Amino acid sequence: PNCRNFNAVINAASRSWTMEGAHLARSLLEKMESDPANGGVDIDPDRVSYTLTILACSRVRDKKLAAEMSLETLGRMERRALEEAERRMLVSSAAPPVVRLELECFNVVLTALSKTGEPDAPQKIRDILCKMREYADNGNPNLRPNVRSWNTLLNALARSRKNKDAGAQAQRVLRRMLRHHRDGTANVLPNAFSFAAVLSAYQRDATESAAEAADMLVREMEQLYECGEIKEPPDVYHYTILAGVWAKSEQGMRGANYSVKLLSHMLERHKAGIPDVKPNVRTFNAVLDCLARADDGDRVEDLLYYMLGQFRKGDSSARPDSFSFNCAIAAFTRSKKKG
Repeated sequence: PNCRNFNAVINAASRSWTMEGAHLARSLLEKMESDPANGGVDIDPDRVSYTLTILACSRVRDKKLAAEMSLETLGRMERRALEEAERRMLVSSAAPPVVRLELECFNVVLTALSKTGEPDAPQKIRDILCKMREYADNGNPNLRPNVRSWNTLLNALARSRKNKDAGAQAQRVLRRMLRHHRDGTANVLPNAFSFAAVLSAYQRDATESAAEAADMLVREMEQLYECGEIKEPPDVYHYTILAGVWAKSEQGMRGANYSVKLLSHMLERHKAGIPDVKPNVRTFNAVLDCLARADDGDRVEDLLYYMLGQFRKGDSSARPDSFSFNCAIAAFTRSKKKG
């Protein structure tokens, strides 16, 4: 067997999305790394061997274990690349390196870390991003973090538990991405996911200041799109998260009023022909939740019947679900009005 044969089996293992597949990929890589006298094979792993093993590890269902295994494999790839670079310096080799670090390998590991939801995940990602920038500054520009790399940090902040001021931290990362883009760095322009992750981080904060900051961010996103600085306008997903931020901020009637204005704003933009801003049941439910928390039973009932009316006219996206009715029931239960 040669390296291509080993890589083919590692590739098959990476497609199994199982712990068994990850262990198989790692064991084959270890055989290739080890000396024949120590149970290995007389075949050196290449860039593909490490890339596929990292991918196999990242697909383990246990997210924490997936991050640990893929991070450890990336470390092995870095050591191998460094050893090869030192040998090439000694023999003055002009041939291309067999093992070279690639941006995609780092991004796979960063993505695995961002999905864990662990409190230390954002800092681990920051450390890797810093290392990537060092590699880029020291002669490997292809390892400079791109939008996907930065998005993993935003996603980690949105998911991370017990992380205070996650929204403000995510906002600073977003500002940094915009600044790098304006300074001429390629492939770092924030996309729709970037803004959605920051909004989700604000939703986790669940404070009045977080709701106000999220509201300003969506307005800024609209302006950036209108002036051509970003490629995608806010869509129904962004507005729905914003309504959820207001609901969780527990701002009573103020939050309820904001959410209703937001819903009207979405309907106006939809009528104006702006794509993908039509409210769906999740949007309506977020507004219903906000109104119910404010004990505004009248507007909850009005909105619920509006949803029913739209559904009966053929709009399946407005079909109320159990959450919609539960919001109305909750609002009526807490109401002090007679009847």
